Amino acid sequence: AMKCFSGAAVTRKTAEVVSNILGVSVRDAFRFERDERPLSKKTIREYVLFANQVLHFANERYHSVQAEFKMPAKGARPRFVDCIHEDEVCKLMSEIDKCSMPEQAIVLSLLNTGVRRAELAGLTWSDFDFKECTVHVNKSLLVFRDFGYQHTATKESNDRYIDVAPEYMEFMQQYKEKRLMGASWQRDMVKNKESKRESLMRLAGEEFVIIDDFGWPRNPDGYNALVKRVAKKAGLKDIHPHMFRHTFVSLLMSNPDIGV
Repeated sequence: AMKCFSGAAVTRKTAEVVSNILGVSVRDAFRFERDERPLSKKTIREYVLFANQVLHFANERYHSVQAEFKMPAKGARPRFVDCIHEDEVCKLMSEIDKCSMPEQAIVLSLLNTGVRRAELAGLTWSDFDFKECTVHVNKSLLVFRDFGYQHTATKESNDRYIDVAPEYMEFMQQYKEKRLMGASWQRDMVKNKESKRESLMRLAGEEFVIIDDFGWPRNPDGYNALVKRVAKKAGLKDIHPHMFRHTFVSLLMSNPDIGV
């Protein structure tokens, strides 16, 4: 709603939700504009690569495409998906114990859930089902210059449950217990958050998973530097948070027991 009233362009889905809350029709509340910009070459290339992977899977599993179809040879594709390779994951895991608990929580969460940065920042402990080993992802935490911290819906309102490894849940249980001890919970805040005090105070009482020493949620914009710092300890370069999302999907696709 804030974006709408400030004049920002929004999708039709968002317009419908806001109009419904206001009790008016979408046509009365919004001006419609058609966006006919062509897809970029990068986007088209990504679509083609994905379609090739699906066709290859369909051919191997169901023999549903012509036999002469073949995947491109390794290195022949114009652009590879930027994921973290197996040997790099091993290096990260061998060094992760030497990192601080918050650093471990962020890196392990990105790797084990495949969530976006904002989705990880928006997770609360109520989203964790330690018995069933699932994480419920249905919200994001975004930080705007003019509006501060905003706990909002995920991209495309993608509400989902993620099955995670028991080992990851065991670590998060330990992390939860340690982070709840000794913090001066949501009373003070570091100097660089003072400008966002009003928006943070509206989030008081929320049990965010990724927090600073005062119990306030950490800005997801800072995850990039943190991930690079952890990767550097493992001797890795050019690692960024979204690579973990691609890696998570690659791990699922490499498992013959999990379908596309």
